[in-house]
Amino acid sequence: MAGTWLTWDVTALARAWLSGEAADQGIALASAPDPDADPDEAGDLLVARWLAIDDPETLPYLIVEIKVYPVTPTPVPVLPPAGGVARWRSAGLLLIGAALLALGLIARRT
Repeated sequence: MAGTWLTWDVTALARAWLSGEAADQGIALASAPDPDADPDEAGDLLVARWLAIDDPETLPYLIVEIKVYPVTPTPVPVLPPAGGVARWRSAGLLLIGAALLALGLIARRT
């Protein structure tokens, strides 16, 4: 088995750790009960031999690939430009308020 790489896809496990669905208790690699056991025959146990003993160029390592997606900004409502519709609306409200004030003053005098 020297010079052979064994790989496991632990993507689902890492996602469960990140989302909090599973407790992050790490991953342990251990020798199979039978050192020559095929990984498929070892059952649910993750098995590996310390390959560095037979071949120093096959030291175990972990590759983590992270995909970063761009953040889409939330649209911000745009205010009407100065001097636009909002100006006429406020001018109309001002005129109505002035007219009501004038009517109130006239009614008070009489």
